[in-house]
Amino acid sequence: MRKSQLIFFVSILFSSSCEEGRKGNLENVALEDFIFEAELIGKDCKFVGMNSDEKLPCAATSNPYVTGDKEFVSCFSTAVFSDTILAQNVERALFSVYKSETEVGVFGFETINEKEAKEIAEQIRIENNKVDGFVLVKENLVIWVWRDGPPCGCYYFIKGFSSVLDPSLDMLEEN
Repeated sequence: MRKSQLIFFVSILFSSSCEEGRKGNLENVALEDFIFEAELIGKDCKFVGMNSDEKLPCAATSNPYVTGDKEFVSCFSTAVFSDTILAQNVERALFSVYKSETEVGVFGFETINEKEAKEIAEQIRIENNKVDGFVLVKENLVIWVWRDGPPCGCYYFIKGFSSVLDPSLDMLEEN
């Protein structure tokens, strides 16, 4: 990643963290930091709008959707990974799907601790190993970014943002 891109992604992270009242450092990341508006991510990348006959998963009320509602968290967690015991350790969840040339999903889980986050990340990797994307663990957060086609600008933006949080993410690495 070029130095200018890295500076851009770090500045986005700092500004979004400060806006939410957090300390504004890489150690205080929240699910909400993974909701990207068109001004940041690009005009071609938009939240998927749901037609009136389409339903959001697990009774989500919008896209994006972040909540600690126990029913949604339980339903959504077990839809993404089948381990119901691990799902009990998820406190909040993020559902967001973008559309560009390719559909790109950002699913997030806030767990009770980092150990649980790592176990959930491993479960997601095992159960979804045929899906293109990556899984990021940062403290007690698990972020799964997936795509249903060739990489696009939307996907690369999210992956670039994520690589600031985890420099071990290879920008060329795919499942």
